[in-house]
Amino acid sequence: MIRRIKNLLSLSFLVIASISYGQQDSDILLTINEEKISVAEFKRVYLKNLNLVQDDSQKDVEGYLDLFIDYKIKIQEAYNQKLDEKETYQREMKGYRRQLVKNHLTDIEVTDKLVKEAYDRINEEVKARHILVRINDESNAADTLKAFNKIIEARKKIIDGDSFTSVAKRYSDDPSAKQNGGELGWFKAFKMVYPFETTAYNTPVGEISKPFRTRFGYHIVQPTERRKSAGEVAASHIMIALKQKDTTVDPEKRINEIYALLRQGEPFKSLAIKYSEDKKSGKKGGTLNKFSKGQLSSTTFENKVFALNKEGDYTEPFKTDFGWHIAKLEKRYPIGSYDQMKYELESKVKRDARARIISERLTDRLFEKYNVTIPNDLVSFFNAIVTDAVNQEKWKFDATLDGLDKIALTLNDTIYSYMDVGEFLERSQVRSKKYASTSEFVENKIASFFETKTLQYHEEHLEEQDPDFAGIITEYKEGLLLFDLMESTIWNRAKTDSLGLLKYYNKNSKNYQWDKRIDATVINTSDKAVAEQARQMLNDGQTVDQVTAALNEGTQINIIVTRRTFSVNDPSLPKRLNIALGISDVLGEKDYEVYQIHDILPAGVKALDEVKGQVATDFQKEVEEIWVKQLRDNAKIDINTKVLKKLSKSLNVQ
Repeated sequence: MIRRIKNLLSLSFLVIASISYGQQDSDILLTINEEKISVAEFKRVYLKNLNLVQDDSQKDVEGYLDLFIDYKIKIQEAYNQKLDEKETYQREMKGYRRQLVKNHLTDIEVTDKLVKEAYDRINEEVKARHILVRINDESNAADTLKAFNKIIEARKKIIDGDSFTSVAKRYSDDPSAKQNGGELGWFKAFKMVYPFETTAYNTPVGEISKPFRTRFGYHIVQPTERRKSAGEVAASHIMIALKQKDTTVDPEKRINEIYALLRQGEPFKSLAIKYSEDKKSGKKGGTLNKFSKGQLSSTTFENKVFALNKEGDYTEPFKTDFGWHIAKLEKRYPIGSYDQMKYELESKVKRDARARIISERLTDRLFEKYNVTIPNDLVSFFNAIVTDAVNQEKWKFDATLDGLDKIALTLNDTIYSYMDVGEFLERSQVRSKKYASTSEFVENKIASFFETKTLQYHEEHLEEQDPDFAGIITEYKEGLLLFDLMESTIWNRAKTDSLGLLKYYNKNSKNYQWDKRIDATVINTSDKAVAEQARQMLNDGQTVDQVTAALNEGTQINIIVTRRTFSVNDPSLPKRLNIALGISDVLGEKDYEVYQIHDILPAGVKALDEVKGQVATDFQKEVEEIWVKQLRDNAKIDINTKVLKKLSKSLNVQ
């Protein structure tokens, strides 16, 4: 749904923020149903979205103003229908806000440091092995101590001379250790949990780390090698899909036929264009976007490409879950510069355990911003009344005690009392979490209360603190409203109004025409003599299968045969092809083709079932155009022409 909303926003040229901050031009450009819109607001939207406009006639100010008005009246209609009061809208808006808040609650200095660290680590891969003694956050003190002693014992065994492999098989709770002796293979930043990654990178090769803890338990790790990262590669491929509509095509046989042509000197690019069934890359000669190890969904494909030694080398045919491939190494790319990779790495840093470090620094900054300190008498007060029953989740807060109306925390106009803290402590008891003393529980939970409430206050007032955040929130808010409005008013009608769809199709059927077409078998070869021989055999009455069996002997692939339906206007058809039933001449100059035309299909109207998707799209567009016209007819729109003329001149668009 998020993706569809983003597409909708782009198509509708979404207003980024109707809230205005520091406007330099407060002239009112237009009024729509009493909603006044300033020059500053319109200019901000216009300049931001100008590149999204595909119709040149709408790129000038007056042309774009029509799009803007359409958008504004749709949003007003959404409010008129009270779509902002729907439970689903409010729930979704809260969810979007929570996501957005994460990106705006950060500490830049700490984030930059972690991003630089991550960049250094993606430049160098580590090969390591480890031992895990499993424990979790809910384990009691005795179990935790037992696990810690076990990992200490395992480490001592290795230091005293036992092999790491044998100790891992005896001590590790990692199920794979029984087979691999704790070997992890090669990894780099973001492939392991952050505490593990940091210890692996900070421990010298060959040494055994001291025990450390992650959410999985206690570990020791031994780096065994380091190497420079492989970076990225550019590659091309030819793919034959595993599932074929033509049951006569054997994917493995077909890829081997293409491989034989490649070995015989046929250009990789031309074979990819002609035969690859990866439609996106095939038309570009098989070219793929750059990728690094771990980026693609097929490890087999990655390993095959990275194993190629020289640019221009290609693999033998190999199979993945997607099909049979031949891959070619086009170019190797080293790791990008820090500036090139900073944005991507920052996004990753904010999604893993490093985010906790950023959060802690943010808490410190917010405490300073809002002048937050934890009063000593608050801690003393609760130390005196909390009992060790908290370890059994049985402590009850006495809400009748004197002094509970005292102020514990003030955040501008928001005040929390001792009563609030006491209720929080009672709710915070967790039976599975054992504390060494009641004072440890009190100090831990009071600190958590102050952190939680301070961050909560800052989040709730973030629009007041951060204009960029306020703008993005408005964008999502109006985007959700527009989505719901379009779905209920336009999309659902277009999907369910079968009679309206049929009526639209009947009225516009002339727009949905088949070209004249041919059903043909095509024989391709790089040898003109072979093409002449194939043509003669067909003229002599032999079948395509007989021709193929005769001309493709053993591993020598001389022809490739394809059958499909072509429009007579298909640009891939040779210009000299005579559209007539029977066998064509040999066509082409370097690559030769012979066509056997089995049938000529006349031009005509496509049946509704054959073109239903396109008809539904066009019908939906018409419904929307009629609806928007009705909204405009019922709206009171007042444009200040003098201001508009001045604005057009200032933007140098007439």
